[in-house]
Formats: sequence, C-alpha cells, structure tokens
Amino acid sequence: MDRDDVAALFPDFTGEVSGNDIFSLKDDNAKARFWANKDRQMVRVIDLYYQVGGYWHRAIFTGEQILFAGPSEYEDDYGISICPILATTFEIDREGNRYGPIRHMVPLQDEVNSRRSRLLHLSNSRQVQQTDMRGNENRAEAIKQAARADGAIPFGWATSPTQDMTQGQMIVYQQSIADLERMAPSPAVLGRSSGANESGRARMIAAQAGMSELARQFGRVEDWELAIYRTLWAAARQFMTEPFWIRITDDPRAVDFLQINEPVKEPMAQLVTGPDGQPVIDPMTGQPMIQMVEQVVERKNEIAKLDMDITLSTVPDPVTLEQEVFAKLLDYAGSYGLSPFSPEFAAMIELSPLPNKTETLERIKAAAAQMQGDGPDPAQEMMQKLAVEKEQAEIESTKADTAKDLADAKETHFDMIRQQFGPQD
Repeated sequence: MDRDDVAALFPDFTGEVSGNDIFSLKDDNAKARFWANKDRQMVRVIDLYYQVGGYWHRAIFTGEQILFAGPSEYEDDYGISICPILATTFEIDREGNRYGPIRHMVPLQDEVNSRRSRLLHLSNSRQVQQTDMRGNENRAEAIKQAARADGAIPFGWATSPTQDMTQGQMIVYQQSIADLERMAPSPAVLGRSSGANESGRARMIAAQAGMSELARQFGRVEDWELAIYRTLWAAARQFMTEPFWIRITDDPRAVDFLQINEPVKEPMAQLVTGPDGQPVIDPMTGQPMIQMVEQVVERKNEIAKLDMDITLSTVPDPVTLEQEVFAKLLDYAGSYGLSPFSPEFAAMIELSPLPNKTETLERIKAAAAQMQGDGPDPAQEMMQKLAVEKEQAEIESTKADTAKDLADAKETHFDMIRQQFGPQD
C-alpha cells in the first residue's frame, strides 16, 4: 500500500519499517521479503486473523509495527466471532500441501510429449543395413542419404523397416492421450456437443457423466460457496443498519422496490434546552417549554430481525431447456390436434417450467385476436362515446353555473358599495 494511504487509515503509523524481517512467510526469496519500496513509497501490510482461546482475533501489521490488534469484528448469527476469510482446496496431500487437478495430469502430459517427440523422430529417420561387404567405404554416405527425403542409398546398403517400433510408440501414445482425456472434463462439459440436434436433457446427462471424475471436488466448491453466502448474510445483518432499497425481480415486467430497515417515526414530546443544557422556561406560563420531535420508534424489514429462509439452487443452462420444452409442447399439441390458441394449450403452458409464462400467454391471446379480426364492440364503443360527451356537457354546465355565481356575487358587492357611499359614477 502507499504510505499515505496507510497513514490515513492508521494514524499511529510512523512511516518507517524496520529492516529486520521477523516474518518470512515461508518465502525463500530474499528480494521478496522486503517490507518497503522506497522508490514507489509503498509498504507491505499484512492483515492476519488468528485464534486465541477459540475466539478469532485480527492483527494488521507491517514489519515489526502493529497497526491494529483486537478481536475480529465479524460475528455469525449466534454472536460468535468468525474469520471472514473463507477458502477451499482441490486436494491436500499427507504433508499438508494443497494442489489442483493439473498435478495428476503433469506426468501424463510429459509422457505424451515424449511419445510425440519419439514418433516424430521415427517418422523423419530411417535405419540402414549393409547388404554387401564391398560397400564398407559408403557407410557415412549411406547414413547421410537415408536421412534425406530424396536421398539415394549407395551400393551395398539398404533401409531397414521400423514399423514395429513406430506402432509400439503409437499404441502407448494413444493410451496416454486416453488417460489424459479421462482426467479432463468431457466435451459435453466444455460445450462441445456431439450432435447438432441433441436435446438439452441429453446434454445435461452427458455433462454430469463428464464431471463424475471431479464430483467430490465440485462438492467442495458448492460447500465453499454456501459458506460464503452464509458469511455475507451474517455480515449484512451485522453492518447493514441504514435504510436502503432493493429491487424485487420476481416479475420482470413489474419493477418493484422494497425498502430495508425502513424507519418508523412518531411525534414525541421533548423538553427544549438552552446552550447550558437546562430546560427553557416559557415566560407566559412559567413552565418548561416542550416541542414535538419525530423520533424513530421502530424499523420495518430490519435485516437483523428477519426470520426467513433463503433457498439457493443450481440450475442448468435455461436457454437450451426452454427451446426443448417449447418444442415438446408444439409436438404434443400437433399430435393431439390442439391449436396453439386453444385453452388446452394455454393450460399446458401454465403447467410447463417455461419462464415468463404470463407474458407468453398474453402474446398468444393478442395474436389470436389479431388473426380472428376481433375488434371492440360497436355498441360498447358508442356507449363510451356518449359517456364522454355527457361528461363534457356536465363540465361545460358546471363552468356556466360558476360564471353566473361569480357575476351575482360581483353585483351584490356593488350594491353594498352604493348603499354605503351613495350613487357613484
């Protein structure tokens, strides 16, 4: 961190770092253990969580200077201190070293590379065999010509076939490739479908089969995600105390917002105090002055007091499944002779797992009305027109009555003036 940023966060920071590195942090590189960078005016700050007596504590330090030390600020739903750093690992060996799935693939990849290099060498090289003792002086020339694609083998020498060696290397090479592919995700997991018309359900089954080798590790990832969600919820209940708004996305067409930690205020009587802190006396009554002040008496939708269930579910890719479900609905309707605009088809859509079913049904109804040429009822349209004209007539009548009342009031006002002051020009 920049020295200025550290000084702004921690006023006790002196801006100096001791050269004695008492925390090596399991790093054997001496250059990486420097706690300060004088050229960029930066220092290395460590944020460490540790346990003392079963309770979590936090320490922030740089070099030998402790910037903060105390209990962890984070708590779970039961008020017990927790560590906010959550981590998981793919596998752990007996010595405590953590590693990922690539570790098991490294030896196989080395073998694949070696076999591939050997096959390339065998493809580009040929062995020669002496067939006549009179060709001894041509040995070097025979080796040179055998290595060339257009070489001419001299007298007394001939090429020796090596197909058995190439075939043996190829068999081992293919076996290594198969073992390596078995450890990696299947093509279905990587999104490489084997068929263009493959259904979404078939892709899901193939993807699940392809992830069987990593099922345990994916289970650890799911547990890790669940722990993160629980920690985030506990932190929200602990620190998010101010009012804020969240968007409710249940119906994408009806945007709705909900206020969290909504304050409920009520007027309450409070004594008026002066600069000295004493109540101000009303000179008229001789009693302390009282004013009504709105105070927060409770909060609605307070996160810390909400008793609710949060359900999280992992779902497959919905686009492929939506297309498959809709295609199945159309096939079912065609097999039974149902029209897409019939009530039976609408009931099928209601029971299907399609999202935005309400919007889909409304579009179908609108399309059916347009195809049938349905329009507004002429009689109903005439009644609406007459109702509008009647409402306009009533408005005009009300305006006329109002103008007449104003004229009468003005005439009465003039009569009062004439009676009081006499006739005026």
